[in-house]
Amino acid sequence: MRYKFGILVDSYSLKLWQFMSIKMLLDAGHEIRLVVLNSKKKKFSLRISTFLFFVYKALFGKSEQQTKKDIGQLIKNCQIITCTTNKKGKFSEFFSSTDVVTIKSEQLDFMLRFGFGIIRGDILNATKYGIWSFHHGDEQKYRGGPYCFWEIYNNEPITCAILQRLTDKLDGGIVLKKGYFKTISHSFALNINQALELSSQWPAQLCREMSNSSFRFPSESSKTNAKIYLLPSNMEMLDFIWKILKNKLKNSYITYLTYDAWHVGYINKPIEEVIKSPIRNSDVKWLKHSSPKYFLADPFLFCLEEQLLLALEYLPYKGFKGEIKAFSGTQFGEEAIEYSINEKYHLSYPNFFVDGNKTYCLPESYESGKLFIYEKKSNKWHKHLVIDNIKCIDPDIIFHEGYYYLFTTLKGDKHDTKLHVFYSKELLRGWQPHLLNPVVTDIRTARGAGKIFTENNKLYRPGQNYSIYKEGSITISKINQLSPTEYKEEIVSHLDPIVDSSYSDKIHTINGCEGITVIDACKMKSLILRPDILYHIVKSKI
Repeated sequence: MRYKFGILVDSYSLKLWQFMSIKMLLDAGHEIRLVVLNSKKKKFSLRISTFLFFVYKALFGKSEQQTKKDIGQLIKNCQIITCTTNKKGKFSEFFSSTDVVTIKSEQLDFMLRFGFGIIRGDILNATKYGIWSFHHGDEQKYRGGPYCFWEIYNNEPITCAILQRLTDKLDGGIVLKKGYFKTISHSFALNINQALELSSQWPAQLCREMSNSSFRFPSESSKTNAKIYLLPSNMEMLDFIWKILKNKLKNSYITYLTYDAWHVGYINKPIEEVIKSPIRNSDVKWLKHSSPKYFLADPFLFCLEEQLLLALEYLPYKGFKGEIKAFSGTQFGEEAIEYSINEKYHLSYPNFFVDGNKTYCLPESYESGKLFIYEKKSNKWHKHLVIDNIKCIDPDIIFHEGYYYLFTTLKGDKHDTKLHVFYSKELLRGWQPHLLNPVVTDIRTARGAGKIFTENNKLYRPGQNYSIYKEGSITISKINQLSPTEYKEEIVSHLDPIVDSSYSDKIHTINGCEGITVIDACKMKSLILRPDILYHIVKSKI
């Protein structure tokens, strides 16, 4: 469906993220019909008490998404009107009845607010779906501004953004889209950049949702009593600068002078039971296969010919190229060589599954730039090219109500934050992207952390939570809607690292089969004590 929209602006020079938001709508076939230009020029006032903030922002807070870009090429054929608002009270701006009538006459579906101030009154209902406005912050915690700043100052692990339909109630808009991003605590500019860039896609994405006949426009206003933040004082800025410096040092140390030592264990309980309470070291039987030369991660269980097999990623620190190994027998002590897979490129996340009477493995193989499914034939693996020119991270496939669904994040496209879904009537061909991709924008859940499983006829999806550490913990989400045109999920539980174990820092994969659950866990160790692998680890991170 093609929608007609307008924009509210202070000038023809917008920020890059605003320019791209409009361009994505136009590229999707929607039509910009009206530009409403503010006749009033914004006045900039500088106070001595907040002087340091503006100095810091000018020197270190410049974000690529905030660079200016002229929108002349985007608005060549649309009507432009200049409006003067009437200010009432301290902040509220009202449009004249004449201007409201003019805007209504264009019969727009919605307008995007990229200018003016806090607008109220009849203008809010001048289009079919109202006026859409961005707020870069969690409306339940942060009102006011500057955006993406106080999250760093307050050591928040997550920075949010929302797209809302404005209402007459201040800070009581109707939330249309919401995203959760890892706070980039060592860079104000980068934290701003990611929030602006990722949220700029939402108007076009929302229009795709609206084209679905089953879509229902949200109607409930947000309710918040969050603190209203103002510009930081000079003393607060000195504290902020100190925090940025500390966070930069911490980030550099973790990135270049630590490495992850992963290991795999199993629990003699079904996964449905394990996810409901914290995991303790006494619950876990750790594999005996271990060495300082490699790590084991990404465990999957599968049952074949009445035999329970454990498949996992085996990754030597030297070379840093993963391969798939499988184990069977008591305490998974015997290597099942016939189920191993090794390629010239990195493999991990050995997602074994059975479809019909055939056994398959869907590993992560993003370094190949393709998605392969391996089929077991006569004790040999036969490789099927399923999707070309794609870099899937931790993929999973399920069959649901007549369709196969592929869940994955994509390397190079915020694979820690954006979940993509594809669907097909056939397992090995015909895959199409989901209408709502990315179906999830959430640092806490997007990347897969194991196979989707069923409990009481409900689908549950394990996801990796990156909000504290990369691959730090696991979130379980219940899938409430899944079809080629619909997707909704909600977080229902969380698994933290096993703090009383030798691998107490992270946990990032969980799978279950035949009443047994497998997990992996990690200890972050210092590279200073491992000169033998330092070069290989640092090379893999650059």
